[in-house]
Amino acid sequence: MSLITNTSQIPKSTKGHKGFTLIEILVALIILSIGLLGIASMQVQGMRNNQSAYLKSQASILAYDMADRMRANQARAIAGDYTPFDTTGTVPADPGCINSNAGCDAANQATTDLFEWANKVNGTVNGIPMLPDAEGTIAVNAAGTIYTITVTWKETQWDEANNTNDVLDQSFSINFSL
Repeated sequence: MSLITNTSQIPKSTKGHKGFTLIEILVALIILSIGLLGIASMQVQGMRNNQSAYLKSQASILAYDMADRMRANQARAIAGDYTPFDTTGTVPADPGCINSNAGCDAANQATTDLFEWANKVNGTVNGIPMLPDAEGTIAVNAAGTIYTITVTWKETQWDEANNTNDVLDQSFSINFSL
């Protein structure tokens, strides 16, 4: 067995390929890293969309909660005890009749409903808001037949054009009749 000491004895076909495998590995790593960045971007976008859907679900729950309360106390809703109402305005005090032995009459039930709903919307129940910077309104049309409940909140959304996060108002409304 003889050792090759002279490089002129190395076949010419292997001389030009030194480091070629290393370049292939680096190109593969670059392609893999671009793919992983794409996957991370899709994951972030999915989380952002999931958060937006969650907030819209919370708004829906709040709006339908008040609609159900008004349907349960239909006589006082038609009488105007629930409208107009805005949770950022003066919220009525709790009449305290829910836990009493006598219970609530219809008028006190309307006041209790508004108090409890405003606390849920404003996040004053246990200090945990269901929506960020939320506001709820209840209105009725001029004929007094169609009620509108609107829940508005702030949501951060990415603005592609400016490459910034913008805080925008989002809202969810339902219209119903009693």
